[in-house]
Amino acid sequence: MRTATLPLVVVLLMLGSPAAARDDAIHLSWSDLINSQEAREKLDSGVRLYLAGAKTPRIVERLETDTVSKKTRSLGRNTLTSCARAALSALIAMQAEAKKRGANAVVDIFSYYDKSAFRSTTEYECHNGTMVTGVAFQGTYAKLR
Repeated sequence: MRTATLPLVVVLLMLGSPAAARDDAIHLSWSDLINSQEAREKLDSGVRLYLAGAKTPRIVERLETDTVSKKTRSLGRNTLTSCARAALSALIAMQAEAKKRGANAVVDIFSYYDKSAFRSTTEYECHNGTMVTGVAFQGTYAKLR
């Protein structure tokens, strides 16, 4: 009798485990994010943002490299809205840290979710789950001319 209930217990444990949770990687437009109304309202125009591989003005000094991860609730929200909210939160945090360090830019930005790099000159990566949406960016604080 004990062996008959064991498979049911294993199935129930698997269904409740993080391995069964949804985690969809989505690649979205950096340009759409940066040029959105919300970004224009919330991002600091005094700290420029450049994806890895993008042309930048002359870099006078490279400072520290940092990773910022932000998550937001996805349940009941549109995927694009959740991704944009998480991404903007991460970029706002990077800009605030850049200012603290005396930088006027964050350069070489790429997605770095779960220590897995996604580099693109046009897109960022967002991970959308059943309950939570997350974004992680790595970038280098810099002083531009």
